[in-house]
Amino acid sequence: MHVPVATEKQSVRALVRERLRNMPGAERDRQSTLIRAWLSPVVATGTVLAFAPLPEEVDLWPLLARLAPLGRLVLPRVAAGGALTLHRVANLDALRAGPMRLREPAPEATTVPPELIDVVLVPGLAFTEAGERLGRGRGMFDRLLAGFGPSVRTIGVAFAEQRFTSLPCEAHDVRCRELVPNFG
Repeated sequence: MHVPVATEKQSVRALVRERLRNMPGAERDRQSTLIRAWLSPVVATGTVLAFAPLPEEVDLWPLLARLAPLGRLVLPRVAAGGALTLHRVANLDALRAGPMRLREPAPEATTVPPELIDVVLVPGLAFTEAGERLGRGRGMFDRLLAGFGPSVRTIGVAFAEQRFTSLPCEAHDVRCRELVPNFG
């Protein structure tokens, strides 16, 4: 019997959430430190679109704190209808609580057009080495990623526990061009 893709996706999401809940704090910190070290030269120049990580995600806060005062950090904000708008962030303390436990820029933060982005650090629940990505199910980041041209580096950011050999995908799912190394 064929299982619908949406059902498969929900199963993988539940599995990943369980893995992340059971991940020891020391291992989370170790992998986060190695991922930040790998990303540091990648984001050394240009404008970087990142995400404000949730507690269970890779801890990018120290990296974001270095980029913000340089005027090179852009974070998404959930707008009406679920679209993501891009805003320059100069001070992480100015972030506000948004939907889905996300921290995001204030509505009055300077908007940045997608064509000014050089690197995108992509969140997700699960990834494959081929760049397949499973998000949280609303499709917001897929719609955003679809608008970036081939010169933009899109890098999936994930722990080893979030990696799979394959994932259920649909036509609207957008792949990342790269994935941080597996530091598991």
